[in-house]
Amino acid sequence: MTRRPDPAVPGPVRVAVVDVASRTLVGSWTSQAQSWGVVDDRVVTALPEDDGTTTAWTLTAHDLTGTEVWTTTTSRATDAVNDGLTVDTAPLGQLAGGRGWLAVTVGDHAWVVGADGTVLADREVRSGFVYASRSGATVVAENVFTGQPQSTVLLDGAEVRAPGLPFASRADDGSAPDVELWASRDGDGLVARDASTGEELWHDAEAFPDSGTVAVQDGTVYVAHQDGVRARDAHRGTLLWRAPLPGATGVTVDGDLVLAVSANNLTALAVDPRTGRAVWKADVEDAVPADAPHDLPFLATWRHLLSLSVGDDAWVIG
Repeated sequence: MTRRPDPAVPGPVRVAVVDVASRTLVGSWTSQAQSWGVVDDRVVTALPEDDGTTTAWTLTAHDLTGTEVWTTTTSRATDAVNDGLTVDTAPLGQLAGGRGWLAVTVGDHAWVVGADGTVLADREVRSGFVYASRSGATVVAENVFTGQPQSTVLLDGAEVRAPGLPFASRADDGSAPDVELWASRDGDGLVARDASTGEELWHDAEAFPDSGTVAVQDGTVYVAHQDGVRARDAHRGTLLWRAPLPGATGVTVDGDLVLAVSANNLTALAVDPRTGRAVWKADVEDAVPADAPHDLPFLATWRHLLSLSVGDDAWVIG
């Protein structure tokens, strides 16, 4: 775990790497940075040099103890964004670590850097950004503001381009790492793809996937639908069970339970992950203040405590 620099103010920051299992400090150092990412066993800090019209990034990699391993400076790119969109990304940029790669974007340009500091790609993107998918692959998503997103995923040195956006669920135990989950183009469902080839494995056309409506555990994908929760085999897409909950908008997992919430009347449902049988069902509307914003609720769990988030507020229900 590392401490995240303040994205608004580039300058000296203290980076700490902590072993969360033993709660011991592995390494700590000071870097000139505005953003950071992780690629393999390297912590990479990024510092932009912006002259008002163009930006270059200096990336510096440290091992987990804080020893500097390499530094790389990208080419310069203009700060403007294509399609007439005014998006001031030059001071912030976006940095994402993946499996063997790290990518950074600013304006309408993206660079992909290998774990050894070698620049692997230097390319223009349309309204683009970068991030890491659930398998750890680096994603360059383009033209995302127009409703027609196209994504390029870097897999084992090759590029796989497909419509839609890969995403990572908030609740994911890392099982089935060879499966990527995509929100398909135009919001018409959930697509599972082979993480090595990009080949489509299965498609759930009725899902509306995002990080809060899909959960992964023990090789099973749990998806919130308008009629409830559905469980599918991560590799084959076989429907394993359905649990009725009208208006389901969020799903998460907590070991021996799959939990879902309905936006219709703030009803929470817990089901057995193996059978889909209801374990309990509760009205949690009284746990949320009457003046809470009318946003979609999201669920999270920690040590069998249930947290319900609406807007910027969250309540621990138990």
